[in-house]
Amino acid sequence: MAKMYFWKSRSGYTIVHRSSSLGSYSYEPTIIVGTHQVTKEQKLALLFVGYVLGQLQNKLPAVGTIMGADGQAYKVEMKSVDRTLMPTIETLRQWTGSVPYAPPSVILNKHCPACQYRKECLDQAEKADDLSLLERTTPKTIRKYHKKGIFTVTQLSYVFRPRRKRRRRAKAPVLFKFELQALALRTGIIYIQELPILLRSEVELFLDLEGIPDQHFHYLIGLLINEKGEPLLSFFLGRYP
Repeated sequence: MAKMYFWKSRSGYTIVHRSSSLGSYSYEPTIIVGTHQVTKEQKLALLFVGYVLGQLQNKLPAVGTIMGADGQAYKVEMKSVDRTLMPTIETLRQWTGSVPYAPPSVILNKHCPACQYRKECLDQAEKADDLSLLERTTPKTIRKYHKKGIFTVTQLSYVFRPRRKRRRRAKAPVLFKFELQALALRTGIIYIQELPILLRSEVELFLDLEGIPDQHFHYLIGLLINEKGEPLLSFFLGRYP
């Protein structure tokens, strides 16, 4: 039977009967997470533990295990280490080999709210008027604008040009534009590219769901029925599965 060992960081290893340079056994990575759904970042953390164990035993583990909050074990194959993890490892090796002249650029992303350095990075990004202040930006998008000589939100805001109205032309789809978002940040004005068309009827239903997405569970459902201007509000409580 395989035995599991864990460190204080909730990362550990499992001893399996698979030969390695250590002997007739080898290690496979195991981590414990506090969620029910496995995220890409958690898989990356597991791959890193597997990579370290592979360096120790001169043999990459075949699989790793992620233990979810519900006690379910999720198996992850380690063969994606070269494709997923090694580019990051190589970058870190370059940094340790020669310290960069300047610190890496600040790039705000969806993980910032959970980071202890969020305020410092946000202050630095606002001071530099950095493009990562824009919603939905990615490093690839930022590099594209840098190649065009655009490095700040203010610069990007002057690039926006409203579409000209032309006759006898099919209606163009409304696209998300970073330039317009930059203009809104610079001017403090909310811009609407197209007024929404609201379809109304005599009987209208409005549904509001509250739940825990990680568990695919809805604990409260609100239903508003609007019939000829007379509202009727109902609530439904869900039972935990």
